[in-house]
Amino acid sequence: MAHERHSNDFILELGTALHRYGTPAHRLEGALSSMAESLGLQIQVFSTPTSIMVGFGEPSQQRTALLRMEPGAHNLEKLWKVDALAERLVSGEVETEQALVQLRAIRAAPDRIGPALSTLSYTVTTAAATTLFGGSWADMGVAALSGFLIGILALYVPRTPSGGRLFEFVAATVAGALAHVASTLGIGATYETVMLAGVIVLVPGLTLTIAMTEIATRNLVSGTARLTATMVVFLQIIFGIALSQEVLSHLVGAPMVAPMAATPSWVSVIALGVACVAIAIMFRAPPRAFLIIVITALGGFFSARFGSQHLDPELGACLGGLVAAGIANAYARIKNRTALVALVPGLILLVPGSLGFRSLSSLWEQDVVTGIDTAFKMVIVAISLVVGILLANAIILPRRSL
Repeated sequence: MAHERHSNDFILELGTALHRYGTPAHRLEGALSSMAESLGLQIQVFSTPTSIMVGFGEPSQQRTALLRMEPGAHNLEKLWKVDALAERLVSGEVETEQALVQLRAIRAAPDRIGPALSTLSYTVTTAAATTLFGGSWADMGVAALSGFLIGILALYVPRTPSGGRLFEFVAATVAGALAHVASTLGIGATYETVMLAGVIVLVPGLTLTIAMTEIATRNLVSGTARLTATMVVFLQIIFGIALSQEVLSHLVGAPMVAPMAATPSWVSVIALGVACVAIAIMFRAPPRAFLIIVITALGGFFSARFGSQHLDPELGACLGGLVAAGIANAYARIKNRTALVALVPGLILLVPGSLGFRSLSSLWEQDVVTGIDTAFKMVIVAISLVVGILLANAIILPRRSL
């Protein structure tokens, strides 16, 4: 009885940890089912972005545990450690009671990434993003300041539940205001470029992709709920940008149109590499995984660009997802580690977040035709990316559910 109780507790603690560290529903349910089978338990698992239900035992005699959760945030280093611990338990290196103690210690441990490094990751990511939009040196500088301010807000605004729900709105308002003011100073900064680069760390493109993946894997409740939450976040960002533009247009005038003077191509290549590392830091990835994250991200990005140039943007996204997921799965099989550590940051450069932002922005400005057209492109790109990931999973099977 004691062993069964510890096993049940471990399943619940494992589910809580995986959910908290941003694991999609289909991978979480698969991981818990595999672990339960290894421990000799019979369970049924149901996961949504805000809850986990686990039923233990035969259906006619089930005991059900319901865990109410806040939507998880990615912490890839802790996910790495949880996955390694689960592997040691399955292989018999640790007993269930010991694994339970160690799992709770992992959850309670402070993050390796401190406030300074976290803020730096936001700063570098937004600065590098200007190269994707053909920005100038001035755009890069203003975007870096925008990322720095958003990084500061990320440390303090989400400390309370109400603040966490307003973070995207507040951060988008600040990013939009800074882009607006910078474009009126005559320093060569372009409003749209700086604004897009500033909010690139806010748009839920990855969440959109995860939602589409969950729907494609028949996790309909979780996928639909996550998709709805994605649309709400997009609207919060759009409202924050619109509010800053409306207020500042009366105070300092409309944004000025600056001549585009894009940075050299070699700057874009360096910026992409640096951005990959910054994104890895933002997702709290373990340092030992930085190299494979950069390889995965750049492999997917340049594959998508090649496909877009020689085929079309939708097929390019499919090729990018196929290459990125293929690299992550191959790494997982070779190193016996979770593929999510390499895959999640590797998809950031591919997700259609900017298309979603532009679509809702056009609709907000009552440009309905452009808004609907861009929204359709966003959905097609997201589906194409998901198809590429699923193809990679079929060609190179992941090591296990994670």
